[in-house]
Amino acid sequence: MFASQSGHYLKYYEKKEARTEADMKGSVDVRQISEVLRAGGFITIALTNDSKPIKLRAPSDTVAAEWAAAIEAAIAAHSNGAAPDPDPADPADPDPDDAASFEGQGHR
Repeated sequence: MFASQSGHYLKYYEKKEARTEADMKGSVDVRQISEVLRAGGFITIALTNDSKPIKLRAPSDTVAAEWAAAIEAAIAAHSNGAAPDPDPADPADPDPDDAASFEGQGHR
């Protein structure tokens, strides 16, 4: 899995080269993340809408810590109650990669 942060969305793909809407496996609005838990190289992301938690496995404990910090920073940056950004896969989004601070490979 490859993930990247774009605005207030965490988007994930099967491969790093896959960056189109058709290749995207899913996305999460970071404003709907209620908790980020890290245990070693694993991250669990709980959502406010009672959806099934997202579980990620990073290549190392260090990378997991970096991912968790980046996700938490994105949550903090987008928790001001602002209006929603355009859909993360929408080609009309003026700057889809405006905050690509969370990027890496792992397994879901």
